[in-house]
Amino acid sequence: VGRIRSAGDAREMRKRLITEVRRSGDKLMKDGEWPVLSLFDTGLAIGHDADVATKKEVEDDLTKGPVDVGFEAIHCLPGPWGDAKTLEERVDLMLQHNTAEAQGYMMFNYMKYMQKYGDRGPASNIVVPMFAMYGTGSKMQKQLCARVILGDPEDAERISR
Repeated sequence: VGRIRSAGDAREMRKRLITEVRRSGDKLMKDGEWPVLSLFDTGLAIGHDADVATKKEVEDDLTKGPVDVGFEAIHCLPGPWGDAKTLEERVDLMLQHNTAEAQGYMMFNYMKYMQKYGDRGPASNIVVPMFAMYGTGSKMQKQLCARVILGDPEDAERISR
């Protein structure tokens, strides 16, 4: 088992831990050895202090573009992405989402978006842009994706079957 040294700077520590997650993922795929830690463990280890990306990091991530499959949902349902026309507005939106996720109140933002963009309040279906990690090991990377939130009870029941 590898040893992970802590750092005084949460961002630097997060980078080191993610490097270890990637290395462990590669070892899992190659040798079947169970990872030392997961992305979830990384968040626990640093207390989510470095979960909110910098403005520059978000700009870079947005410039990479969305995931290959599924992002078209962002144009099929109402949500905040439609209001964010410029790169600067999209960066601000994603920074708000990163902060809400790190501080544990993104669920409240979903409700706010359902009220603002939906036509049925909490029973509205919406779509929200999110960053998610895709891939395993050294192929793991952060990508923009569309998170569909089902508020309509009938739609949720139908889709769950």
